Amino acid sequence: MSQFDTSCCLFENGSVASGSEFAWERARASYPGPDEDFDWRHARAPDGTCAAVVTDGEHVVSRVLGTRKRAVLDGESVFFIEVSDVYNDFEHPGGLARAASLQQCGDAFAKGFGGRAPEGHPVLYGTPNRRAHRFGLRRFKWEILRSEARLRVRPEGHCIPSARGVEIEELERFPDDVAAVAAEVGASRGAMIVRDAERWNHRYCDRPGHEYTLAAAKKDGAHAGYCILANGAIVDWLCPHEKVDVAAGLAAWADERVRSRGHESLEVTFPETSPEWLLFQRFGFWVEGGRDYTAFRSFQKPYVMSWLFSRWFYMEGDFGRV
Repeated sequence: MSQFDTSCCLFENGSVASGSEFAWERARASYPGPDEDFDWRHARAPDGTCAAVVTDGEHVVSRVLGTRKRAVLDGESVFFIEVSDVYNDFEHPGGLARAASLQQCGDAFAKGFGGRAPEGHPVLYGTPNRRAHRFGLRRFKWEILRSEARLRVRPEGHCIPSARGVEIEELERFPDDVAAVAAEVGASRGAMIVRDAERWNHRYCDRPGHEYTLAAAKKDGAHAGYCILANGAIVDWLCPHEKVDVAAGLAAWADERVRSRGHESLEVTFPETSPEWLLFQRFGFWVEGGRDYTAFRSFQKPYVMSWLFSRWFYMEGDFGRV
């Protein structure tokens, strides 16, 4: 019998919706970052937070936190979970029981929250560090979806075509029509995290201690695409791939914007199965190896590795690390 106690909870709309309030209190109390980061990332997450903690009766010895993300999966509205925090107290006495507590925590998290939609969350995903990677693949049934290659404009410049009739405006916050553009983009994707004004304003405008540059492309008087920059890279992108002139206008603006801030050139990461991957190479972007990779666990067929690899459109902004 385990010497550890396990508690789980779902926190949404400002209170514990299900599970143990104790789990939420202990997760918050043991969080390593500043309170304002926890509040933004978890307490005020638009779609809620899932938490599991394992205690020895007094201290938190293992913890898993995940932010729920509303997504469209094969045309259906579901929730994915971005697993953003996997913690284990390796200084806690107990020999192999140290790994056992993390196993216990991960199992409880998967059992409590993973599952078929709509009751469960069909996909858990994240970018684990090296220690979490080794443990996750061995014990948590994680799989590697892909190593994220990057696209970069060469220092001498791009070959992005001119975009007549496209106007670029920088924004303070996102307007409501983000959702309409996202619906147009998502119509050709098998899976995509929901992008709308509420979620994007929380993600990019309300995050403490981070600065993003937001822009919208207008054509014929209406917004037709959006772009978000951080640290010399496009971290999020919303533009129908067949609207090449709109994409060209946004990409040219982004390259000029990052160079004006002292960056050598513009970077972006797209899934190589997305049409943007080839489109940006037409714009003069070159493929480079990346440092990050995406891990996941699926709880619902047919949404396994091959399906998600080819049909899930995501950007760096779908991960809280940037």
